[in-house]
Amino acid sequence: MKRFTAVMLAVLLMVLALVGCSKSSSAAGTYIVKTIGGQTVEEAFTEMLEQYGDGTTLDDLLAMFGMESIDEFMVVELKEDGTAVLKMAGEEDETGTWKEEGDKVTVTYGDEPTVFTRKGNELQFKEDGQDYVFIKK
Repeated sequence: MKRFTAVMLAVLLMVLALVGCSKSSSAAGTYIVKTIGGQTVEEAFTEMLEQYGDGTTLDDLLAMFGMESIDEFMVVELKEDGTAVLKMAGEEDETGTWKEEGDKVTVTYGDEPTVFTRKGNELQFKEDGQDYVFIKK
């Protein structure tokens, strides 16, 4: 009986260790855009500042877009309940839905679905020839 109890305890500890080490496979979370068309958001803002050439600062640009940080430029929030929120600088938030199938995450706002490919902590999609890469916060 002692041997059986010891074996069962060992099995239980292994199961608990495996459960504790596993990561959630859900895409749910908050994602911030990092690159658009191969250019980082930081590079795009630096380019804008150079185009203004009138002493406009990064803080000025952020204020123009109603942002406190560059990370707020474009954000996709995928909630556990299947709702999605798209936040874009200077725009009203859009609410929709999302679902995950394999490495594909489909986010729908209104009647327009966008299919992302999920690679680890990244969501990627292509629109109008531009690649968008979002990183999970």
